[in-house]
Amino acid sequence: MSQSSSSSSASSHSPEQEGVGVSPRDQTQTQVPISAKDSFNEALKTFRGQVAKQVVSFYDPNQVFWTYYEWGPRKMIPLVMIAGAFFKADCFFQQFLKICPKGYRIISVQMPEGGSVSTPLDWAKSFDRFLDSVGVHGKVHLFGSDLGGLLAQAYREYRPMRVQTTILCNSMPTTKYFDTSYNISGLYELLPMFMLQNSIISKVQGPAHRPSLRLAADYLVEQINTMKREELIAFVRLFHSGFRLNQQKAAASPSESFTSIETVDDYLFPTRGKDVLKELFGVQRVVQLKIGGPFPFLSVPDDINVNILIHLRHHGLFSNGMTEEEIVRLKTMGDPVEDE
Repeated sequence: MSQSSSSSSASSHSPEQEGVGVSPRDQTQTQVPISAKDSFNEALKTFRGQVAKQVVSFYDPNQVFWTYYEWGPRKMIPLVMIAGAFFKADCFFQQFLKICPKGYRIISVQMPEGGSVSTPLDWAKSFDRFLDSVGVHGKVHLFGSDLGGLLAQAYREYRPMRVQTTILCNSMPTTKYFDTSYNISGLYELLPMFMLQNSIISKVQGPAHRPSLRLAADYLVEQINTMKREELIAFVRLFHSGFRLNQQKAAASPSESFTSIETVDDYLFPTRGKDVLKELFGVQRVVQLKIGGPFPFLSVPDDINVNILIHLRHHGLFSNGMTEEEIVRLKTMGDPVEDE
């Protein structure tokens, strides 16, 4: 199966240039420019001021609570963005702020609280009910980063007819790779809270030796420090679930409906896992970013945003809600269609 690849040049990102040449052992000396911090925090503040955090609950069979954000015209097929390990739903704020004003609809979700989610399949079943609860009854486009990508694939296995396309970002086909990356003791439920937090944070920070990578890692550390013990354990429980994607179901998925985005300088998630994923699905469109670390939607959001838009438009979703065929037909009939 042929693969096409595009890459991002480090020269186009001035914040990274300030960190070039810093070795992993010097990571504690990496400083994020004040201007970059201010810009990042201002964007997050703007998002939280414009987009309301929402919560929906149902019984599954125990009561489960889904926290989510939504922005964009409801007539549009939504892009549902699934947060990765230890992230909350507002982690995609830079995608909301740049993509939604163009006329697209985004819904972002985080790990649900309560319920009985202990495997990705449990999550997929609960996610299916979540979509119904928020009025999404048709197809969706999915975006998943790291563990969120695996959950997106699990949902595609569970409800293939509801998933139109999938964008995977630094994702892998089995939970064993996340278990290896974070390497948290099997006795995690007995660990004191501070030990559990420190074990996770030490992996997240890693050799984040560029300012943009450090900014993304610091953001995640803040989220980890605000999470309840039950929230942290919910992620680790998934790591230890031993879940792997079904090879036969993966082979039946249209390979052209996938885009895989991966970063060359990812210090957390193994390249081998990403390669196995691409082989499993026969992914035809692979985007390789030279920089971005494990969380490029935060560290190089412009690169992620443009590739999301390319993917959606490639599959016929345009910002005015019409497909390419509908636009051509209206122009042929003489009706004005506003271009972006």
